[in-house]
Amino acid sequence: MESAPTRREEFTDGIRPRWNPRVPQQQIRRLYENDSRGILDEKLVKEVAIALYLRCQSILVATEAHEGRATCPRCGWKIPHDWNKAAVLNCPGCGWQTTWGAYFKTYQDKNLHGGGAVFAFQAYVAEYPNADSARLRWLLIDRLIHVFHHELRGKPSRPAACNLIGGKWHEVEAFLNELAYGEGSAPEAKEELAAFQEKTRVRDDYFRALREAKLRRQGGRREGD
Repeated sequence: MESAPTRREEFTDGIRPRWNPRVPQQQIRRLYENDSRGILDEKLVKEVAIALYLRCQSILVATEAHEGRATCPRCGWKIPHDWNKAAVLNCPGCGWQTTWGAYFKTYQDKNLHGGGAVFAFQAYVAEYPNADSARLRWLLIDRLIHVFHHELRGKPSRPAACNLIGGKWHEVEAFLNELAYGEGSAPEAKEELAAFQEKTRVRDDYFRALREAKLRRQGGRREGD
């Protein structure tokens, strides 16, 4: 059995997995303020689109690692593991090593697990390279940040934007609801907004029904005491 790297040499040659950060809210806000006035800032659209592309790639790599296949940060080899944090990940491609526990800590608590929105992150990574105009990139951005986790199951929970845009869950959702729309907004963006609001309603109704059912059960137990 491979021995675990020492604390000093936790990652071979100091090469650690690197994860692209979430996009600042201010950049997204500027996109929507421009769009509400009918302005398409091609440079800003490209900057945000690339940042989201890199973030989505990081999410997919971290999610795959969480499911049992860690990517070597030196050569890209996929290293299978059994989630034993003390076990050594040994890359057969280049000899890079670390423990699964050390690898896991590099993405822990960074909103990098794709959860029920993996389909959206995969779609963006697949479609972005073929988006050959600022308008197409803008529409990809708009669609991506208005997806909900688990929406394909008909049970939307939190916005996928929580994985993509800086801020806590409630802050990101409030931010999305405050984005600017106006006469100049792209028709597709207005449609995404309407769909987002409907998914929010479905989500809120679902959780309200769960809370009410729980209260009814609690009330029934008290009456039977």
